[in-house]
Amino acid sequence: MAVNTITSGIYYYQNADYQNRIYLSYDREHIICVPFHNNADLEPYRNAVKTNPLIESIGESEEHIGASYYTRPLKYEDIGLEVRILDIGHGYFHTMGLNLIEGREFEPDLEQSDRTGNVLVSKKLVKDFAIDEPLGKRITMYDTVSFTIVGVMDDIYLSGVWSRIEPTLFRLTGRDRLQMLTVRTATKNLKVVNEFLENQWKQLIPNYPYEGYFQEELMEEAKSINKNIRDIYLFMAVIATLLSVIGLYSMVSLTVIRRTKEIGIRKVNGATTGQIIIVLMRTFLLIITLSAVLGIVSGYYLSRMMMESIWDLYADANLVTFLLPAILIICLTLITMSGKIYEAASRNPAVSLRYE
Repeated sequence: MAVNTITSGIYYYQNADYQNRIYLSYDREHIICVPFHNNADLEPYRNAVKTNPLIESIGESEEHIGASYYTRPLKYEDIGLEVRILDIGHGYFHTMGLNLIEGREFEPDLEQSDRTGNVLVSKKLVKDFAIDEPLGKRITMYDTVSFTIVGVMDDIYLSGVWSRIEPTLFRLTGRDRLQMLTVRTATKNLKVVNEFLENQWKQLIPNYPYEGYFQEELMEEAKSINKNIRDIYLFMAVIATLLSVIGLYSMVSLTVIRRTKEIGIRKVNGATTGQIIIVLMRTFLLIITLSAVLGIVSGYYLSRMMMESIWDLYADANLVTFLLPAILIICLTLITMSGKIYEAASRNPAVSLRYE
């Protein structure tokens, strides 16, 4: 039980660290998001803040990665899919650090055609529709609205790694529907730029509270759940380990008591303290080693089953996942047994032989 929970605790610790650092196919570390209640306020505000030299780029959108999207049924030839759709404006694709695989982004010079009939799609959509050479191919929505694919982008985890990657599509929306401003800046400037954005907001839009936030904050719930799962398993591992150490010490004490006269006879017959220690410890070490192997294997598979039920993407186990629990439990076993066994093995054989 102790090795099982130690293995699970270590594995969940590794997974939490992995998911905190994982690349979700967009930039989440350099983005400040500013939602708007009134679309008419967005353009004046954007023009006021874009002059700040610390701001690298600004994007606009109606939906936003990690916050919102909508689904619609799309069809290509005889294949139909439910597709996640985000309506975006100019600058959003670049600001969010999205990766274009082939084709082009939406371009200001082609705004009319891009807004009325062109779309960007994800690799997953191309794969699920089984489209060869997707650029220029047409897909339809509700069997009536037709779109032309002008670009293919990398797959995106829109809601973190809680759910699997789904087919995704970006449309260029009209300026009268924009509700979100995304601002890109260096990590070291995030706080300063956010304060600047808030000050500009208070001057230009005093009737509404400033609700800007960091893109990374959208992952706080996932981080909190990850941390809680990790802490629970680490706590269980500590408790199970303490109980195992107490149980092991009791077993060693009983064994020493039961074999006290045997120890005295071995000493009289010339056995050294080291030889007696080896005789008394080898059975325990064999049992602990077998238990460690079973505990590590069961802990790994149980943890993996739980991770598969929670996340689409999680950390792979490595040597540390398997070796650290084994090393830890063996070291604790040696520490727990060594004192008691050494005391019995080094005792005067005359005392041992008189023991009742």
